Amino acid sequence: MKYLFTVTLVAGFMISLTSCSKKEESSENSGSSRSGYASVSDFKLPETTIATPAPWAPAPFDSKSGEVKPNDLSTFMESLVASGIKSKKGEFETTADYNKRIANIDAVFAPIKGSEIYALTGGPQYFEYNADKQEFKALSGMLCMEGYKFSKSTVSCDAGTVEAAERNTTRESGMLKNVGTDYYLLFPTSRLKKYRQDPLYKFPETCPVPIEKAKDVSKNLRIAYAFRITKAEVATGDGRYVEPTSLLQYYDAVGIFVNPEYFICYDKMNGQVLYQKKL
Repeated sequence: MKYLFTVTLVAGFMISLTSCSKKEESSENSGSSRSGYASVSDFKLPETTIATPAPWAPAPFDSKSGEVKPNDLSTFMESLVASGIKSKKGEFETTADYNKRIANIDAVFAPIKGSEIYALTGGPQYFEYNADKQEFKALSGMLCMEGYKFSKSTVSCDAGTVEAAERNTTRESGMLKNVGTDYYLLFPTSRLKKYRQDPLYKFPETCPVPIEKAKDVSKNLRIAYAFRITKAEVATGDGRYVEPTSLLQYYDAVGIFVNPEYFICYDKMNGQVLYQKKL
């Protein structure tokens, strides 16, 4: 009897082990795991969304808004340069077809439009306040001269210089080293006759600001020039050379054809227009 009980107990234990083994085998075959995933192949890392930066778009100027957001000189001009390179006359393109193609400024210079007005601010600016006249006078501004570095049929106005390291594109230099770009706004002489002070052309340079406000804006006062692009063309002018070191260094000159629209005095901190004048 004792022997029979022992055999029965051992048999029961073996059956129990076999049952557990089959359950584990069944569990493995079904792909279940303690992690809660059906199988390793079902495990997936959480999906992450990488934000795509919005494409650059120029800021147009609305003369009725009371605000201005001048475009970055390098970004704005280099966008035009890139478009100008792409839109050059093709080897197998007739002059008539070429002229027809570039007649659409919006299509050639997109996202910059010939139908919009844009504002740019040049380099460092300095002002002096006249309390009697209650106005700031700019001690620096755009240098404008007829035919300077470009065609004699235009008035070349120096919009500013950007060093090569701060430019968002590179220029093919060959044996010379391009160290930066001088950018110009090219105005038709017929539109600037009233600003001629031979041999230069002088845009307005005073910003009327009441005394009670002058102190608050004196450090943040800036001047911007607003214009409208008139040709889907980027002009190359005479570059200037820097005293050579190991290589001959130079600044190239790039100009765009525009019509004058507004002279603007503004607070750079908030973009508030303090004074504007139609050119």
